[in-house]
Amino acid sequence: MTVATRWPLVGRRDELDTFRHAYADPGCEGFCIYGPSGVGKTRLGEECLELARVAGRRGLRANGDRAMEGLPFSPVAHLIPARALEGLSGDMFDPVIFAKLLEAARTVLTPTSSESGIPVLLPEEYIADLSVRMGLYRRIGALANQAEIDSFAAELVDRFGKMPPEAEFLLNTVALKVLCRAAGVDRIDAGEKAVVLSLHDNKFAKPEKLIAWLQKNAPLVRLRPDHRVIVQRAWNDERQRLSGVTSIVSSLAKLAA
Repeated sequence: MTVATRWPLVGRRDELDTFRHAYADPGCEGFCIYGPSGVGKTRLGEECLELARVAGRRGLRANGDRAMEGLPFSPVAHLIPARALEGLSGDMFDPVIFAKLLEAARTVLTPTSSESGIPVLLPEEYIADLSVRMGLYRRIGALANQAEIDSFAAELVDRFGKMPPEAEFLLNTVALKVLCRAAGVDRIDAGEKAVVLSLHDNKFAKPEKLIAWLQKNAPLVRLRPDHRVIVQRAWNDERQRLSGVTSIVSSLAKLAA
């Protein structure tokens, strides 16, 4: 007999949807959960972390309170490997030691090349002026089709030079969102071995074409009892995952047209 180890999370769909939107927003740099004690902030935070992990992101937890305020970087101290602290001794608030601690914390919190999670943004090194970057983010949010995305990309290259990988990844992500609207896909959960697509109102514009597509690509593609489409596919890295998911959604958009 299977025994549940914790109660299911209920009544938090709006908050989780808000997190998904924030997670997908290239202009969002943080997501805050606040409220009085005992309302379930920790549990909601755990669910948000799990959503990020399902999407291929690395999840790290940090905790802090007033009792630890005298220790530099105390919330993330447990994440810093011992080897990074070798040779550090003396006053932790000494500028040299503090700088080394900062570098150790930055290193452990920055994704490595082998980890998923390519930054989706316009880097400060590419566009230094914050007001210009924010204006470009607002314009990106209004891009409605591939022609507009291509035109915007050409403008970036003309104004600021060759796009860095982060900016290319950002526009590729926007292109995927455009395809999602055309295909009627509300949500994508892409992991290492499969991608799950949620359809708007659990409906598809041309169900007969969707059924034919499912039959043609079975058993790697199937419709779950909850009316979500699952595609079993493995990708080596985040770039391949984005390309693969884009190809899948593009196929659905053509079926729905």
